[in-house]
Amino acid sequence: MTEHRTCQHVAYRLTCEDVDLRLEQNGGRCEICGVPSESTYKGMLYIDHDYKYGYYAVRGLLCNACNLRLDDDTLERTEKEVRYLSDPWWLDLLKRRHAENVAAARRPQRRFVHVLGVERAAHLQA
Repeated sequence: MTEHRTCQHVAYRLTCEDVDLRLEQNGGRCEICGVPSESTYKGMLYIDHDYKYGYYAVRGLLCNACNLRLDDDTLERTEKEVRYLSDPWWLDLLKRRHAENVAAARRPQRRFVHVLGVERAAHLQA
């Protein structure tokens, strides 16, 4: 388990595994400026979400400075910010979870039947 000290991510419908994977993918750094999490204010990255879509539209993990900068709509966006905003994390999460749900739905279901007094697994095809 990595650095997420609290499970605040649960409020965003993220699992510990989701956060760990994202931290691993970005090397434990802010997704915009690249500062290491241990060098940030409070030594952690913040969960950034798109207010337009709500809490579950998590865009990524940012340092406090980048997170606050994105809140200011009067500032001109840098190239890194535009790139970050154009590829939100929540879309990747939806795709991954949808693929997992589809795969789970396609797995043959098992039930047990009694054949001559012996319980055996029978595969059901949907």
